[in-house]
Amino acid sequence: MKTPSFWHADGFIPKLLEPLAQLYKCLSFLERSLRSKTKIDIPVLCIGNLVSGGAGKTPIALSIGQKLNVKHNISFLTRGYGGIEAGPIEVNPDEHSSYEVGDEALILSEVGPTWVSRNRTAGAIAAKNAGFEIVIMDDGFQHTSLVKTLSFVIIDGPYGFGNGRLIPAGPLREPIYSGLKRADVIVLVGEVNPSIIELIPNDKPLLRASLVPAEMGIQLSNNNVIGFAGIGRPTKFLETLEKMGLNIIDFVAFPDHYRFRESEIRELYEKATKVDAILVTTFKDMKRVPKNVAHLCQPIGITVVWEDDSEIQQLLDSVI
Repeated sequence: MKTPSFWHADGFIPKLLEPLAQLYKCLSFLERSLRSKTKIDIPVLCIGNLVSGGAGKTPIALSIGQKLNVKHNISFLTRGYGGIEAGPIEVNPDEHSSYEVGDEALILSEVGPTWVSRNRTAGAIAAKNAGFEIVIMDDGFQHTSLVKTLSFVIIDGPYGFGNGRLIPAGPLREPIYSGLKRADVIVLVGEVNPSIIELIPNDKPLLRASLVPAEMGIQLSNNNVIGFAGIGRPTKFLETLEKMGLNIIDFVAFPDHYRFRESEIRELYEKATKVDAILVTTFKDMKRVPKNVAHLCQPIGITVVWEDDSEIQQLLDSVI
């Protein structure tokens, strides 16, 4: 689905949906309270957020995985959103497609072994039984049935918490106060509104990071581009293109985890060709572009830059 525009600011529609948001709050709290808690005997790190949609969880999970992978045998764990496999199943990037395991699982599997499981507890147990020393969960902060060793809450600085209301009146998966209270570490990504910082408890470690274009994403043969993205907030990719100083001829936003049709990609490519532009998208979206037209697009990679790299490294070392 596309993120509703009224999630970004308060107004008539959010107020109209507020009773449903309160019902969602009560049902979510009841579900979390009734869940049995399972603890496994290896560290479980959760990279989550409080809002629906992209906040940079997967790039942060990849960055942490790369840091830990130097000394430890790590495994990623994801729900496999957009895929049909319920799991637990270990991803084989040579055999599995995004249709089966989802786009995020394929991206994670390029850095380390990855398990897909809608039941996070079953997935973590499967990873442990397979001999992995650490499980890194991409998302799953609201799934409290699996006890986490360390929970990171990622906050997209420019977006924050949207209009501050719960689903469906706003983007929040749970109230801000309770979510931040349950977190072990807060990670602010990008420029942050001071009002957001005021909400963060003083007793929580606060890390800062930025998402910047990867080196390979800057080497374009042409400055003219037409971009497209089907992620939680496509405007984030648009902002990346703007920061790169590219001449953006057009930009097309699709729903999150959208399955592109070959005809759509060819149509965009033809449009780009007519104006001497390159068709660009995210690495995540490339996992859902049909293979026989993938050569028509160029992915723009992003990487995580920590404001204090030693801080995140010391935090991980102290826990692991």
